[in-house]
Amino acid sequence: MRSKHEEDRATRVILVRHGQSTYNALGLYQGSSDESVLTEVGRSDARLTGDFLKGVVFDAIYSSSLKRAQETAQEILRVISPHIQLRVTDKLRETDLPAWQGLAFQYVRENFAQELSLIHI
Repeated sequence: MRSKHEEDRATRVILVRHGQSTYNALGLYQGSSDESVLTEVGRSDARLTGDFLKGVVFDAIYSSSLKRAQETAQEILRVISPHIQLRVTDKLRETDLPAWQGLAFQYVRENFAQELSLIHI
């Protein structure tokens, strides 16, 4: 059993994946490529996430340096608290998949099955 003091020191982390991007909509791997941006569906979903998170008090909000992640965070912030400053860091970037970036999911499954089985995406 934890003491009251220990409970006060607990940190809660909430992770949110970026909304639908142009590459997601096309069924393409994007990895850490920054060529993809949010679709209107992605923006709308981010606003819905903001509605869900209303009332949660945040000490800090971080985002990957990728455009799609920052766009998602900004849409959420507009709903929950436009005055919170977004902290951007490269440390949250997605896995780099340079050989597959821009390739269709189906193409990768068919042509890189062995390599795909070695990683968890």
